[in-house]
Amino acid sequence: MKLYLKELLLFLSAPRIRPTIFGSAKLIGCSILLYYLIMLLSALIFKLIDSAIALPPHKSNQVLNNYSITYLLIIGLSVVPIIEETAFRLYLVYSRINLTISCSLLFYFLFTAISKSKLYHCDTFFFQKLILTSAAGILIYFLLKQFNDQKLKNKFNHNFSYLFYISVLLFSTVHLKNLSFENLFQISIAPILILPQIVLAIVLGYARCVKGLQYSVLIHALINLPIVLVAVASKM
Repeated sequence: MKLYLKELLLFLSAPRIRPTIFGSAKLIGCSILLYYLIMLLSALIFKLIDSAIALPPHKSNQVLNNYSITYLLIIGLSVVPIIEETAFRLYLVYSRINLTISCSLLFYFLFTAISKSKLYHCDTFFFQKLILTSAAGILIYFLLKQFNDQKLKNKFNHNFSYLFYISVLLFSTVHLKNLSFENLFQISIAPILILPQIVLAIVLGYARCVKGLQYSVLIHALINLPIVLVAVASKM
């Protein structure tokens, strides 16, 4: 774990696509362990804050209560990890297609926020969002085609650190939708409330850059697993 933290901090000082000294099992295990250690620390901090002033309610409780066991298993262990990793981290390895797919899915998140609909539910806005997302993807791809691919790749690699931290910021910020803010104080401590998501974004981004998207998807799914299993057990 100590070596993993050292490598992670070294990576964060200058993010880039690079190989890792870790095998698959060690990378996955250390990633999950670090996330849950931060979760435990965050829980203690949240408890202290909540004793002074109420924290914003978490909307995920409603989601867990409103959907079937099958839905929770499929969404929590496959759909969410695949969609979120593709949206926020596929583009970290440059190609026009990767950029197009990631940006299209980010527009899907944006359209969902604007329509105040649900991300992973076939509601009345789903097909409208699908059409808009597809249109955005086509437009982005043809816009990218107007630029020299090698020059675009060089620019991308030159600014990779910024792009990596943008992915961390976007992923963390999107998770604010799970909180129902009731006053200015709750809004002011939002960065503390999404600390676990910030660490998760860093851990998954690191896995994506040193091993590949399949590893960030797998780690994401395994991190979701205990939450999903607790939710499933509560419905039995």
